[in-house]
Formats: sequence, C-alpha cells, structure tokens
Amino acid sequence: MGRPDLSPVVRVFPNPVAEVASIELQGPAKGRTGINVYDINGKSVYKTEFIKDGIYVNHQINMRNLMRGLYFIEVIIDYQYRSVVKVIRN
Repeated sequence: MGRPDLSPVVRVFPNPVAEVASIELQGPAKGRTGINVYDINGKSVYKTEFIKDGIYVNHQINMRNLMRGLYFIEVIIDYQYRSVVKVIRN
C-alpha cells in the first residue's frame, strides 16, 4: 500500500496580490517548512523557512517589491510534501 499524500492544502489570498500575500497551509504534515516564490522564468525571488507545528498555519509574504506578473509559490514540508500555487502580483 502506498504512502498517504500529506501534501499541504495551500491557499493564497488575496489573489491577485497587491502587496502582502497570506499563505494558508492546512494538513497533517509537520516539520521544517520552506516557502519559495519563483517568477515566470523559474528564478527564485523569495525564500523563507519555519517550523510548521500545527494542522493550520498562516504565513505572510511581502510581495510589494516584486514586478507585476505571474509567480509560483512552492511549499515543501518536512523535505517531502510539496504543493505549488500560482499567484498574480498586480
């Protein structure tokens, strides 16, 4: 039997983002959590790490210094559970 998928459910709001994006993570996976933001060309433009120790976590990202356009927010929990969400910076 396969391993259960513990990839986090990720919501970003508001989307499109004017300045600050709230990233809501839900799911049972816990541990070291990395949030990476990539531009449309795959270049890393923001990175942070923290410990997720609950089912529900809300994290803020300041995007006001980023150019307008499409970005990908990647969340990796415990080096193995990964989710990616598209976000527009307007």
